[in-house]
Amino acid sequence: MEQFILNLQTFVFDEFEDLVLKENTKFQELDEWDSMGLMLLIGMYDQKYGKSITGELINSCGTISDLYNLIK
Repeated sequence: MEQFILNLQTFVFDEFEDLVLKENTKFQELDEWDSMGLMLLIGMYDQKYGKSITGELINSCGTISDLYNLIK
């Protein structure tokens, strides 16, 4: 989980150095979350985990932990 959160920081939220992400963070409620973040997250799943994830699947997730469970 720690590596997944680090990857999120690097790939999706790299512009926001003060942002702290945790397992229970409701990422869709973050001011920093937007459609660009969605696209970056889809790319992260593909590049880092070899997974094809849809925006619809990501949008069905509530927390960072839910996003992590998509790589299993």
